[in-house]
Amino acid sequence: MAKKEKDLGFGVNYRRQTKRMINRDGSFNVVKLGQAFSVRDTYQVLLKMSWTRFTLIICTYLLAINTLFGFIFTLIGVEHIMGIELGSPLQNFAQSCYFSIQTFTTVGYGHLSPSGHLVSLIAALESIIGLASFAMMTSIIYGRFSKPSARLIYSEHAIIAPYNGGKSLQFRIANTRMSMLLELRATVAVQFTTKTDGKYHRHYEKLSLERDNILFFPLNWTIVHPLDDSSPLNNFTIEDYKDNKVEIIVHIKGFDDTFGQTVHSRYSYLPEEIVWGGKFEPAYETSVTGDIIFHMDQIHNYKPVNMN
Repeated sequence: MAKKEKDLGFGVNYRRQTKRMINRDGSFNVVKLGQAFSVRDTYQVLLKMSWTRFTLIICTYLLAINTLFGFIFTLIGVEHIMGIELGSPLQNFAQSCYFSIQTFTTVGYGHLSPSGHLVSLIAALESIIGLASFAMMTSIIYGRFSKPSARLIYSEHAIIAPYNGGKSLQFRIANTRMSMLLELRATVAVQFTTKTDGKYHRHYEKLSLERDNILFFPLNWTIVHPLDDSSPLNNFTIEDYKDNKVEIIVHIKGFDDTFGQTVHSRYSYLPEEIVWGGKFEPAYETSVTGDIIFHMDQIHNYKPVNMN
């Protein structure tokens, strides 16, 4: 039986219609303003951002700091760097940057070396900054690789399918990682949005599932909500889903035996992502040798069925 919820954490009253609450990548569709950035948050920010953005920031930092020290060495005078070949201002600056990179990374080929107290002091300072920078970058990269996280793939569409003489709402999930997930538990809720006196009001109800947990997860899992008399979506048409601005909210929790920790995954379906009248096609088969072959790319496949 569906359980009414006052709020799942998304809020209840809004002046304007909002977008979906959970994006397809599992992130919440919330923009936080009014809070000053703290240096103490740097680690978490770098840990959670995409690999593309993280790599771009690291490369920009390394380029900027070596360019800065290269400019400082050029400003002091490249003649204070032993082994440098004097040339045009651009050539001198380029060689100063090369010397900066050697100092920053503590490679020290030996061809270039500082001469004089001021240049030696700056080179020593850069070496310390380099050691500290690489230590921090190493810890962040390790943290990004070692951070436990679920990487589940969800069927592109939820479907309204025949079920025990009636109907059901179904969607499928699968684990894209090589690690094994155990003791998976699914929580599914529905969000309705209504407009009253010019304001938008949300209310939520948890949906009962045919099975809300599984012990092992080597294949796909089809999560089924029976659309019976106890369902808040019973007798809904596809137009009702749209009129009530329904959003199906999914939360999956399981134990990752590689990391030895519990991981979470989130997803949601909007009315335009729900297919009326479908049946998922099998995504795995048995080979002649008895092995079970799971086709991950077929998890989205379904065939239309007549719901009349």
